Order: sequence, then C-alpha cells, then structure tokens
Amino acid sequence: MISKLKTAPTVEPVSLIEAKLNLRLAVTSDDALAYSYEDDLLTRLITAAREYVEHYTDKCMITQVWELYLDTWPDSNVIKLPKSPLQSVTTIAYTDSDGNTTNFTDFYTDTASEIGRIILNDTASWPSATLRDVNGIKITYSVGFGATSSSVPSAAKTAMHLIIGGMYHNREHVVIGVTSGVLQLGVNSLLDTIRLYDGA
Repeated sequence: MISKLKTAPTVEPVSLIEAKLNLRLAVTSDDALAYSYEDDLLTRLITAAREYVEHYTDKCMITQVWELYLDTWPDSNVIKLPKSPLQSVTTIAYTDSDGNTTNFTDFYTDTASEIGRIILNDTASWPSATLRDVNGIKITYSVGFGATSSSVPSAAKTAMHLIIGGMYHNREHVVIGVTSGVLQLGVNSLLDTIRLYDGA
C-alpha cells in the first residue's frame, strides 16, 4: 500500500494575516499586510504546523486529493482509505498484466464513518483480471473538512497557532532553560478532541 499526495490544499487553515496578528507582529489586518519581511518564514511555519496537526490526528484539514496504490484486491468487500475525512472517491483504476487500464465503478462510498470506506455494491465482486505485479490498483480520492478554513475545527486552528508561535519564537532545535512540555501538552490536548483513533 502506497499513498501519494496528488493535489495539495490551495489554502491553509490559518492565513498569513491571522498568524501575524496572533504573533502580535501587527495590530490590524492592514498592518499585517504591510508587514511582509518574514512572509516566507511564516508561510513555511504555517504549512509545517498544518502538517503536524494532520500527522498527529490522522485527518486532513483542507480539501486535498490523494492516490492510494494497492497490489491486490482485498479479501473482503471493503477498502478502508488511509486518509480522512473522506469527501469522495474520484476513480478506481486497475492495470492488468498486459498493461491495460480499466476503471472500476461497481461500488459506493462511506463518507459518514470516521474512516472512509469503499464498499462493493451488493451483487458486485472485485475484477478477476490478473493485475500487474506492483501497484496494479490506483484509487484517487478527496479528503478534508472542507475547501476553506472555516470548515476546519477550532481546536485544530488553535493548536496551529500554538505551534506557529512556538516555532517562531524558538528558532533553534534546543532552547536552554525552557521547558517545551507544557506547550506540547496544550497542543496535543487540543488535537486529541479531533484525533482519529484505531477502531473508530
């Protein structure tokens, strides 16, 4: 099983202006727009914060498209998708041992469960064609809470602000005389409210 990001989010849950205001680099939105000296740094910190949140919670914040590659069809009638929350499945394509690629459409999706699932229709079965040896099945699907930051849970955005602030004010790997455990506890406590747990 291999997962690859096909289309990254077009926006972040926390905007550049919001990050600047939270860091008190500006008082108003106009001030934040005018303060552009560290835009590249802050943009990287925002993305890194989102990626940490997504890694910790096993949930994607903003709409993004992923590809899942499988070597074989499952023994059951269900394929569990590794990224969530599931919005839709665009295509399931399989390539046989002769190199011919075919779309498979005899399925429906479960977007309500914590773990998104692809489920065979009642009378359907997985294709019987001999697949190529490696990555013969490619599933393309969309995940995320929504296309805009307003769809993202407040706990995730608050945790991002904490992470961004910690990285902005402490730019070294080790900060002498400072205990980071309290900050980390606060971040993880927020994210635990939306975290995907095994068996969900």
